[in-house]
Amino acid sequence: MRYLLRVMVLLVIAVAVGWSVDRLILRHSTVRDGGYGPQVKLGAATGGLFAAGAAVTMVVIAMAMGKKE
Repeated sequence: MRYLLRVMVLLVIAVAVGWSVDRLILRHSTVRDGGYGPQVKLGAATGGLFAAGAAVTMVVIAMAMGKKE
């Protein structure tokens, strides 16, 4: 049960960070260019994936360091 809870926390963090970064990139590119094409959408999605991976990696490291077992 503990592992399921940890996995769920990591998934929620990944989705929240990835979605936030994706929207932030799209919003910024819309303000600068007045619109966006498929390349910008792909770049935003890639940025969201990288940010989600980095956030999950940091949380996993923190969980491993904080483990008292």
